[in-house]
Amino acid sequence: MPFVDNGVVPIYEYRCSACTGRFERLTAADAATPACPSCGARDVRRLLSLIATPAGRGPGAQAEGEGCGGGGCCGGSGACRSDN
Repeated sequence: MPFVDNGVVPIYEYRCSACTGRFERLTAADAATPACPSCGARDVRRLLSLIATPAGRGPGAQAEGEGCGGGGCCGGSGACRSDN
C-alpha cells in the first residue's frame, strides 16, 4: 500500500529505557527516534497507544435510542440514551 501524505502527523507515545519516563511527540513515522526529554537518552521505545473516538461515532457505538440499561457502560449517568 503506498504512503499517502494527507498532512496528518501522528502523536506517538514513547518510554525511555534508561529512566522509564514516558512522553509523547508529534512525529512523522519515518523520523528519527527522539531523545528522552527527562534524561536525554536515545534508547526509547515507541509504545502501542489506544485511540479514542467521540461517543457514538466509533465502531460498536450504540444506535440512537439503544440505551445501555442505566448501569452497565455508563453507570446511569445519563451518557447513554434509553427511550425504550
